[in-house]
Amino acid sequence: MILAFLSFGDYFLPKYFLLENVRNFVSFNKGYQVRFGIPEAGAFGVSQSRKRAFISVVCLDDILPERIENGAPLRGITVKDTISDLLVVVNRASKGNMKYQNDHVSWFQKKFRAEMVVLTDLISKERIKLNLIRFQKIPKRPGSD
Repeated sequence: MILAFLSFGDYFLPKYFLLENVRNFVSFNKGYQVRFGIPEAGAFGVSQSRKRAFISVVCLDDILPERIENGAPLRGITVKDTISDLLVVVNRASKGNMKYQNDHVSWFQKKFRAEMVVLTDLISKERIKLNLIRFQKIPKRPGSD
């Protein structure tokens, strides 16, 4: 997939482009300046804790900025910020369209919902009993990840 994306660069010859993926993919050099970094995704406002690879690319006749340091002007987004307004669903429950039961509880939910009042396609896959027991044993205190 990465090579397919890079082939777009060969075809369209853009002045700039940014490639983001998991951290173990390859880098390249075909007449562009390239910066490679592996920042923590959560430092950029994503509700996940994992490293992501970014490749910044610019034509040789332009200046590629120095790498971006980890950090963002806002605090990180937590899973609670992201999905705490969703209904609790049981194993193998499927709900087509339903109204949100509560108001949004975070600025992220407010922005994500926009003007939507209906939640669509809330589906819980069927889990085997062993996995349900495992889920119950996941610690729910801060920092347990």
